[in-house]
Amino acid sequence: MNKEAVLSNLEVIFRNVLNNQNISLEPQYTANDVEGWDSITNLYIVDSIEKEFNIKLSLDDILMSRDINDLCDVIIVKVK
Repeated sequence: MNKEAVLSNLEVIFRNVLNNQNISLEPQYTANDVEGWDSITNLYIVDSIEKEFNIKLSLDDILMSRDINDLCDVIIVKVK
């Protein structure tokens, strides 16, 4: 799976979890750049990512993901 495909899937997840169909993610985005992305919604986002990609994210995976790009990289490694 390539980064563009992961990013596209993440956009769908974020739109559904945050109930905002106008969300467009960029690799450099952090929680500060996405309206509604806070510590509570992050739990739902992580859960949705794990289900969508059939992976388990560790606490380290989550904490080390400083932005969307890092999150994409973690997902790509886990999916392999």
